[in-house]
Amino acid sequence: MKRYYWTMLWLAVWMGTWLSCTPAAEKVERKEADVTKVVQKIPASFPGELLLSEDYIVWTSPLSEKEQAHVLERQSGKEVGQCIRRGYRPGEFMTATYCMMPENRMLVGDLTKDQLHLYALDSLAAGRPALIGQRAEKTTEMTPLIAITPDELLTFTPEQPLPFRYKGTAFGRQLLDGDIRNWADVNKGAVAYHPEKGLLIYAPLYMNYMAAYQKKGDAFELVWEKQGKTEYYRIGKSFEPNRQRVNLYQLVLTKDYIVALQRDYQRDPVDESQIGQQQGKLPKQLFVYDYEGRLLQILDLKMPTLRIAATPDRNEVYALVANPEYGLAKVEL
Repeated sequence: MKRYYWTMLWLAVWMGTWLSCTPAAEKVERKEADVTKVVQKIPASFPGELLLSEDYIVWTSPLSEKEQAHVLERQSGKEVGQCIRRGYRPGEFMTATYCMMPENRMLVGDLTKDQLHLYALDSLAAGRPALIGQRAEKTTEMTPLIAITPDELLTFTPEQPLPFRYKGTAFGRQLLDGDIRNWADVNKGAVAYHPEKGLLIYAPLYMNYMAAYQKKGDAFELVWEKQGKTEYYRIGKSFEPNRQRVNLYQLVLTKDYIVALQRDYQRDPVDESQIGQQQGKLPKQLFVYDYEGRLLQILDLKMPTLRIAATPDRNEVYALVANPEYGLAKVEL
């Protein structure tokens, strides 16, 4: 009798956890996205990042021999200027990383050398020098570049069991027990920060997990986490994920929603390990969550999507799509 009691209690806890952490347990609306094409074709053979400020769209061409960042008016899609010259000389960026800041400003670091520059996109659009600040700061190995303010960076280091560091303090959740040799394969994933809400949202690439951290003073505190079943292997001290499936590709934060570039495997059962460079196999869906981590709906863009971007003041998402040429589209939520 005692054994039966503990068995039933364990099953109840397990089922409660599974139901609360699995989006499929809830009724999710699927519908076609309300898409507007902003730019039919962008002149890039290999586009990189997509960023969004209050008034501008920025798409990057990391292999460009000249300026890497193309700045467009958000309203019209018209290009107003270019910046961020590629190279090794002072003021140039060989492997640039980007972070949008309030008031149409853009912070740029470099993975190959420690430099941090701040650009005013309004000045660029007006034909004036865009660089308004620069300093030597550690930016190598910092991808993505996460800025709490232009003067305060949050470090994301997937190689560490607790992957985040802010003002000298490490934080995060160790997602697996024991000694792992390749923590980067466990922790690497998508990170986004909402400056108005002070919320940091994190989701790994291979682990079925999402978490939110609230900024309180000089620290970040875990406020919720969602975790579902993840298929993986432990070989000695190595973590080997099931590379046929991924959790999600990218996160962006709008006024009211967390939006993920995420494949709907129920409708698109693709083996991710076999995609390679086939742009037609890119995901086409956006998963829309509320700020408690509840999945609300799945939007189908009907176009392979490489990158997404959003700002915290509006409920719209911009997408870098391949249809079949690269272009920019806007999705109203």
